[in-house]
Amino acid sequence: MQLIELLSTEPVEKVSADADVVEAARLMRDHDTGALFVVADGRLAGVITDRDIVVRSVADELMRSARVRDIMSVEVVTAFGDQTVEEAKELIAEYGITRLPVVDREHQPLGILSLASLENKEEAQKKPLKVTAYKEKTDSSGRPHKVPLRTVYVTSEDSEEEAKGVAARIVEKEQRTPFVADGLATEKMPSKPAKTEK
Repeated sequence: MQLIELLSTEPVEKVSADADVVEAARLMRDHDTGALFVVADGRLAGVITDRDIVVRSVADELMRSARVRDIMSVEVVTAFGDQTVEEAKELIAEYGITRLPVVDREHQPLGILSLASLENKEEAQKKPLKVTAYKEKTDSSGRPHKVPLRTVYVTSEDSEEEAKGVAARIVEKEQRTPFVADGLATEKMPSKPAKTEK
């Protein structure tokens, strides 16, 4: 799954490097965010966080005179929108950061993700499915019907076909024999069932 799929459709909050720190703080308050993209010529120039304001501005009594460019972080670890969730998690772990700005290949800001939001949004994208293996039988009246053999609950972010493959592997592993059925039926579940397979 690419990071662009996890970003919300809400506009990215930006601030100019020439803005004063009070303006940046008000933007954070008004948009209920702890970080803003600092942009120059439409490209990411840095990031300013609520911690930057406290540690580099308030603590040094610069709140009224400082500009965003004076206290922003300019060496910013970023990810591209077409990178995967796993790559983003590796960046967060490698650099020990709490927020990961996401940009496009022209370095236009797309959004900010945290490790918690990555995990929560990735989980929300997964589709809980009930996969039932069945045999086709004919009753005494000659009418065909499906006889359920085994049901497996699968949580998958991909297609129903992949979920069927996962279910077949689970049954093969449990029974230690090749999976044999006439077909597999899937049903979307309203919420994640107790037994899941990732």
